[in-house]
Amino acid sequence: MIGLLLSLLIHISIASPSVTVAVIDTGFDLDNEALKPKLKTGETDEESPQPTFKLEGWNFSDNTHLKSSVLKEGEIQEVLYYRALKAKAHQQGLTVDERSWMEIKKTNPEFLKKLKLFKKHTHGTMVAGILTREGEGVEVFPVRGLGIEVPAVLIESLPEDVAPIKKFSEAEFRRQVKLSEDRVIRKMSKMLSWIHSNKIRVINASYGVTQKQTMTRFAEWHKEITGLELDEIKLTEIVDQYFVNLFRRAHRILERYPNSLFIFSAGNAAQNNDLTHHFPSKIQSENVISVAALNQDRLASFSNWGKESVDIAAPGVGIMSLLPSVYSAQTGMTKTPANGTSMAAPFVANLAARCLQKNEKLKAVDVKKIILTTGFKHPELKDKMRSEAEAQPDKTLKACELSLEMPLEKALELAMSDVIQKDQGAPLVPTESSEAPKS
Repeated sequence: MIGLLLSLLIHISIASPSVTVAVIDTGFDLDNEALKPKLKTGETDEESPQPTFKLEGWNFSDNTHLKSSVLKEGEIQEVLYYRALKAKAHQQGLTVDERSWMEIKKTNPEFLKKLKLFKKHTHGTMVAGILTREGEGVEVFPVRGLGIEVPAVLIESLPEDVAPIKKFSEAEFRRQVKLSEDRVIRKMSKMLSWIHSNKIRVINASYGVTQKQTMTRFAEWHKEITGLELDEIKLTEIVDQYFVNLFRRAHRILERYPNSLFIFSAGNAAQNNDLTHHFPSKIQSENVISVAALNQDRLASFSNWGKESVDIAAPGVGIMSLLPSVYSAQTGMTKTPANGTSMAAPFVANLAARCLQKNEKLKAVDVKKIILTTGFKHPELKDKMRSEAEAQPDKTLKACELSLEMPLEKALELAMSDVIQKDQGAPLVPTESSEAPKS
């Protein structure tokens, strides 16, 4: 048995082929020294001086958006301290003084604005830092989430650049709702078409349009346009139809790219996505993975879940990741802890990229099946998501490598059997069953 498996895995690569992941986000620092070697910014040679990947169009073409800080020195220190305390609160709890300070900050509207501004200005850098932390040859192609001709979907938010409306009619309100739907879909369609043209097979999108935000926005629009309050039941019906349309149209878009795997964050509203709306993570497609956030071995208190709408979980509390260079210069810090399903999604996107490094012939549906099947099942995740599991890299990558020489079902069976273990090219040997996932 061992001899057979040894022969199947004899072709271990010395250097893994590179795999590029598109990161749809905001606040991406092209000048970050830790990220520079991992950015897919173009390749040239003597015969072909034109780069394969061009820094234009949907891509970040310069770094002017992150040349200067959006916060003063004292403000950035407070924001980073607040974010660090949030991680500590989830992991080990706070002292009385720390909790008191946080409660004061939570009620300060000006501080909350600065917190949100910092997040939008740094989010992409942090996501990319997590995505490139494991494995050689995992590269990032940053895709602009703002500053393009089609109004963008913000991180966990609806577009904020809707023009003031002067007309006063129910028909005008309905028209604006339809325009909002069209903007979201047009943005997704154009971005994914551009990503596909660059032959990128893994896409990480840590953003979301939520039901609560949409309810609030549409109620405000109705009052502004008609001068009347919108009945709660009617508002709910309009919002439900809005998301039904989004999911139907987005599903058709994703069907165009069956060999691309889309990794979406499940959202941070502590809600059951089976019972409420969250776009795009609830798109029901064979090439979509929706990711919840774990706090050690349990679901993070803020994370969305859903037995039918969320696929798997990954670490999402106190995840250390990169700060943009401008903030490192301000603070002397290169990394900061971050919380959220936005941090869990790139963990899974990294794993998907490493799967393709092991076996580039795997289809998107195969990679998804491998990741979900090889996850480490936590009792606390039962009935919370499809896999009821945490992504488990060692098993996942073993299955991907075995799939080179045997049917996928057999590769999955062997990978989960713990019959063999491969450690940096060492001989395969019998091993006892693992008790916890390894990364």
